[in-house]
Amino acid sequence: MDIEDDDDDIYDDIVRLRQTTRRTNWRHRATSLSQRDVALATTINSSIAFYITFTYILLFRLNSLNNAIAVNNNRQSALYGRLLYALRYYQCLFRFCCYEIDFLIEEEADLLYLREHQIAPIVTEPPRNRAINELTDEVAYSLTRFTKEQLRQLFLHWRLPEEIVTEHRHHFSGEELLIVCVAKIATGDP
Repeated sequence: MDIEDDDDDIYDDIVRLRQTTRRTNWRHRATSLSQRDVALATTINSSIAFYITFTYILLFRLNSLNNAIAVNNNRQSALYGRLLYALRYYQCLFRFCCYEIDFLIEEEADLLYLREHQIAPIVTEPPRNRAINELTDEVAYSLTRFTKEQLRQLFLHWRLPEEIVTEHRHHFSGEELLIVCVAKIATGDP
């Protein structure tokens, strides 16, 4: 009973299936597969398909060997001993394929299925450093090489609007744009 309960806990813990990453949004990185993971999942899936096909072939071969053994009445002949040896060989191959399929399915489940503890929490903090007043004096100088008062003067002299809306309907404050632009200039980023 305990083993079945443990298995139920493992499967209840699965939250969702990982998807191939189509964007680089940091909010979705825990729920998507990287390129390496996609290649690994494809290899695992291909191996599972191979072993399943090979298992079917082995089942047909085992059936034909069982029929040949049933037809052979002479248990003392060399052919009967060879048939038993071949039967044992194919049974071992069949077991090996079944173990490999189990192992590959577990590996695929570990790669593709997200558990509750693997989901990264989405950050729900309020936006920070979006206005000049929200910056401390040290942060303002380390980011932009300007003091807070100098940043206010730049904002007035550059005549930036209070709010900027892009063509994709993203809203930015003028102070936020100023801080980002000046910080990029200060660090030498293009």
